[in-house]
Amino acid sequence: MSSRFLRSGAGDVVTSLSAGNTFPDHELALHAGTWQPSVSNTGEPWDELEALWDRLPADDQWERCTRALGTRPFLQWRPGGGDYVFGDFTIQQPAGLVPAHHGSAGSPEGAAAGAG
Repeated sequence: MSSRFLRSGAGDVVTSLSAGNTFPDHELALHAGTWQPSVSNTGEPWDELEALWDRLPADDQWERCTRALGTRPFLQWRPGGGDYVFGDFTIQQPAGLVPAHHGSAGSPEGAAAGAG
């Protein structure tokens, strides 16, 4: 059922492939403009921003970040939209997540690009 849902392109699925940030993430909402809190320390607001974000209800965080994703096409995978490379992997139809081919097949450049 889940593979049929993903291939149909009907509805939205949010998945995080980031090793550094979780979802929902306050930086995504902040940079997309879906969250604009007032902070007292404008010079170094990071700790205050995290504290303010943590006070928001989880549903509000998700709603703001889901809207933020809608403004960031480069963060979206779409069925039939071509390959999206993330590290050493890409999503291809109909296989799903597969190793990405970097450079020409069998070339040392391809192996080096895939190693990082």
